[in-house]
Amino acid sequence: WETSILVYETFVGPISHEDKETYYRETKRFALLFGITNDNLPKRWDDFMDYNRSQWTSREIVVTKTARRLADEILTPPDPLFAPLSDRFRIVTSALLPLPVREAFELPFGSAEKRTFDRTVSFLRKVLPRLPRRLRYVPPYLDATRRLEGRSGNDPLGRLMHHLYLGRPRAG
Repeated sequence: WETSILVYETFVGPISHEDKETYYRETKRFALLFGITNDNLPKRWDDFMDYNRSQWTSREIVVTKTARRLADEILTPPDPLFAPLSDRFRIVTSALLPLPVREAFELPFGSAEKRTFDRTVSFLRKVLPRLPRRLRYVPPYLDATRRLEGRSGNDPLGRLMHHLYLGRPRAG
C-alpha cells in the first residue's frame, strides 16, 4: 500500500492525507484475503507508515541470496532489446526502495543513478497524463479490468504489451 502511494506521488502528484486515510481504510479489506484481520493491522495511515518504517530495519525482513537473485531476474528484461528501459526500471526501483532495503538488495544508487531518476521522474510527469490508457497501465491490470467489465479476449496490441511487460503473450 505504501509503495502504491509513493509511486503515485512520485510520478503523478501529491495525495492529500485524507485521501491516504481513505485509501488505507478501503484497502485493508484485501488483508482479509490473507487471513489478516483489522485487529492485526495498524488503525490509521500514519500508524501503518510507522509500522513500515520499523520493519525496514527489523530482523523480520531479511534479503537472502535467493531474494537478490529473484530481484535480478525481475529487473532484467526478458528481451535484450529492452535493456535500456530495464536499466531505467532498475534505477527507479532502487530510488523508491527504503534505504535499508535498497542496501540489503545491493542495488546501487549514487549520483549518476540519482540524476537518471530525476530525469525519468520529470519526463514521466509530463508524458504519463498524455498517454492512452493502454500505455499508462500494466497489462495484467487492463486484463483484470476487461474481465470485470465482462469483456474477454486479447487483441494483438494486448498480446504485444504482455510480451513487452512479461516476456510472454499473456499473464497466467
